[in-house]
Amino acid sequence: MQRIYYTIFLLSLFLLVLLYAQQESQPQTNSRYEIVEQTGGLATIRDKYTGSQWVKYLGRPGEQPSAHPLDTLYADTTVVINVWEIDTTQYANRFYLMGTVPLAGFSQPLLIFDSNQNGINEIIGAHKKDIWPPFTGQNRFYEYQKGGYFDSVVVFQEPPAVKGGGAKLGSDIDKDGLREVFFSFGDSLRIYEAPDSSQYATEFRFSFARGNGTVTAGYGVGDFDEDEQNEILYIARIPDSMGVFGPGSEIREHVFNDTGYIKTASIRYPSNAGDAFGNYAIGDIDLDGKMEFFTGEVFGKVFGIENVANDSFAFHWQAQLPTHHAYYHFSAGDLDGDGLPEFFLGGAQSNHNLVTALETKGNDLYHPTWAVDIVGGNMLYNHQVVHGDIDGDGVDEFTVDVGGAVLTFKAVGDNDYELFWIKRGISWADGIAMGDVDGDGLSEIIIAITPINNFGLFTKAYVYKFDSTVLGIPVQKPSTPHTIALYPNYPNPFNSITTIRYQLYKAQHIKLIIYNILGKEVITLIDDWQTAGIHSIKWDGINQIEKEVSSGIYFVQLKAGEQQREQKIVLTK
Repeated sequence: MQRIYYTIFLLSLFLLVLLYAQQESQPQTNSRYEIVEQTGGLATIRDKYTGSQWVKYLGRPGEQPSAHPLDTLYADTTVVINVWEIDTTQYANRFYLMGTVPLAGFSQPLLIFDSNQNGINEIIGAHKKDIWPPFTGQNRFYEYQKGGYFDSVVVFQEPPAVKGGGAKLGSDIDKDGLREVFFSFGDSLRIYEAPDSSQYATEFRFSFARGNGTVTAGYGVGDFDEDEQNEILYIARIPDSMGVFGPGSEIREHVFNDTGYIKTASIRYPSNAGDAFGNYAIGDIDLDGKMEFFTGEVFGKVFGIENVANDSFAFHWQAQLPTHHAYYHFSAGDLDGDGLPEFFLGGAQSNHNLVTALETKGNDLYHPTWAVDIVGGNMLYNHQVVHGDIDGDGVDEFTVDVGGAVLTFKAVGDNDYELFWIKRGISWADGIAMGDVDGDGLSEIIIAITPINNFGLFTKAYVYKFDSTVLGIPVQKPSTPHTIALYPNYPNPFNSITTIRYQLYKAQHIKLIIYNILGKEVITLIDDWQTAGIHSIKWDGINQIEKEVSSGIYFVQLKAGEQQREQKIVLTK
């Protein structure tokens, strides 16, 4: 009898193990998501709550299912767009060709920046020609002229790297009133500055290597640790405790003059992270008074890194995109007008290009609200996402290059975006951009390509401008209330120090001033030109003559052009 019971026990245990193994070999599901179709390693997944669908890669036939859980970073709403099924005639006349420049970005956006402070942004990129030798050419600056054409105003004789070289960003990182352009050359980053406020950024100032190996993008400038010294952020290869190099982010802080930069932080990504490239999304997205930046890697893992103290940063969020190649991210403020800034994560796999919008749900908590899955283009290494205000409503639109097509999206409601323009048939787009290149305050869309003809390889960028008359709407100037934002200070009330955060939707000169309850100026915290994005500064209750002010109610005022915002501050001692 005991032998029979023992046999039954073993048989039951075997059946349980077999059942478990069968379950493990199937794609994981839960009560919210269901697989409606599965073929060739791709599964069509449906969200039963919202009805939205998307395609998920499960591996080639015979492989184990993907480790991505179905409930990670799948948006509440996912819009699927096949670029070859769109009737482009309804979008064709929304933009017209404004002109061309012989530039390309070479796997990165072109730089739109006013380095000589004349009110007209230059288009900065790489110009090359001839198919042999493999690379000849220079970085160049082109500027729009009153006669309606673009003129070459700066030519660098030193060629950039074949891949990943060229202009990366523009700023005034050392706050001396002279603007810099950052260029990538091989495995180093080089800083060129304008010799005076009316000239272009052509004089070499400083260079540094970016660690073991090269990177192609991922740069940002700002006061990330809020110590009133700007830093430059970039992707690098960083050794672990065993000396093995892996992907990560490094920060160098400007401390003095044109050459005073020191490395203040190295953040190595987890040991299972793959190669990292691409762009950052930067800002105080969870509104906790601390700056953070988001980046990703080849297998679709994404990381949030937040400032925790002076020169100190730590991971505060990790997640998985439902795709690979998580390289193309950005933050452009509150695009949908719900009071919460978004950040966007972009990745690609096969011919699917996925861009996901996320908003905060609390401190260090983020929720994917909307996504677009663009199919039918190519899964190219150099596909990109850029943003700018094309119609003058004070809120940015964003543009995606998927290889074979360039698409622009506009916010039309809370957590809702729709296709605004598509340019199909773009062959191997090699650098896109959005920015104001003619000085009217509105962003243009620039699409660069690197075609080949009988004479070899050459570059050409097409500049497209929005035509508001096609939609029957009046021409707007970017002076609407959404152009700037001043967020509540944190903490409030405060007894020693508080952080003031604000957002600019374009680069401009601003003033940030503290007033007392009688309207008398206490201190001017900022009176300077600043780049677009989310910024922050601390106030320690000290007035203009460096004396402590008394407890009470104060007001912080942000002025930018004709616009201003105010917030109440309470100081308690």
